[in-house]
Amino acid sequence: MKLRIGIFRDMKLDVAFPVAVVGVTVSFLASAEAQAYTFTRIADTSGQFSSFSSFPVINDHGIVSFWAGLDVGETGIFAGDGATTTTIADTSGVFRSFDTLLSSNNQGTVAFTGFLDSGSGGIFASNGQTAATIAPFTGLEFGPPSINDSGTVAFFTDSFYGKANVVISDGTTTTVISEVGDSFFKSTDSPSINNAGTAAYVTTEVGRKITTTDGRAIASTGTFGFVGYPSINDTGTVAFVTGAFGTTLGGIFKSDGTTSTLVADSNGAFSSFSFGTPSINNAGTVAFFAPLKAGGLGIFTGPDPIADKVIAAGNSWQNIPGDPLFGSTVASLWFSREGLNNAGQLTFYAQLADGTEGIYRADPDIPNTPTKPETKPGQDPAQSVPEPTAGIGLLLLGAIGLGSKLKLRLTK
Repeated sequence: MKLRIGIFRDMKLDVAFPVAVVGVTVSFLASAEAQAYTFTRIADTSGQFSSFSSFPVINDHGIVSFWAGLDVGETGIFAGDGATTTTIADTSGVFRSFDTLLSSNNQGTVAFTGFLDSGSGGIFASNGQTAATIAPFTGLEFGPPSINDSGTVAFFTDSFYGKANVVISDGTTTTVISEVGDSFFKSTDSPSINNAGTAAYVTTEVGRKITTTDGRAIASTGTFGFVGYPSINDTGTVAFVTGAFGTTLGGIFKSDGTTSTLVADSNGAFSSFSFGTPSINNAGTVAFFAPLKAGGLGIFTGPDPIADKVIAAGNSWQNIPGDPLFGSTVASLWFSREGLNNAGQLTFYAQLADGTEGIYRADPDIPNTPTKPETKPGQDPAQSVPEPTAGIGLLLLGAIGLGSKLKLRLTK
């Protein structure tokens, strides 16, 4: 099922406001210069595809994998870099359908849940040339897979009666790494595995907690009102969403089980963090998807909604435009747990104001270089404009009458 979010509530961000006081000194806090990105269209509905899932994933080579529907009526799993597209698996062969939650590694292998024409199914891994069965269905519910570079896959199984297991398998050796619960109310979910073979996962038993397979307690509802699904990097640091803590309604944290670091919270520009799972790379950068109190929503890599913005969708209720993208503007967005790679590239699903749906990649630019000019977030790859001034210092507003307006303008 595709979840599309394009409109949020709260206050409108006005860039023009009346100034009614003579001699007022207005201070605008300076913001760090925004990271610029170049955007690549991986696939959209102007070609062979009719629809997309909201959860593309990216490996360190910039290859994006995604679920899509085809104009001819089939569905499949595909991988592309913006120039070429490879079919990983589709319903023209032995598969009847696929779950839309995927995982990919740097060898070009994609792990997915598939259902066969024969009626069976399971967790599979394929590079488009060869496919392997990681685990066949055995009457249990199977959760979304996470694959590392050695081809080892972590996933969960649930019998619906409390026998919930986190499993690691390479298709030959299968190991149950956690078994929780002997009742309907105890379960586990959504493991994330790194290249060291360590997995982080959620357990719901007494409260809700994030644990790793090397024995570390990352977070629990004893500290936070809620903990979301984890994303783990190769150093073992885990990123996750939280609910209320203290007087704060929610936040994004990263933790190694000893030290927890706040990435962003709802005390600033963000209204909540209940949409999706953050993604963490080996440098410790955390990317996440969040709505803004001022309206709209976006993908960010830190607490500053301007300096840390990758791209943002608009809000038609409050007449807030989305960022420009390939001749239109962004109406809605979605981001996944494997949406950020170690090169700082990100992938996301977007629906544009002209009705186009697509999968896109954001590549961080090197700022102020003669060969690669800065690119305003949201511009097409072939277009670039100078960044607006990041901050305005002290402005003395003297002898300004009622009705005057201060307008923030982009400098072209």
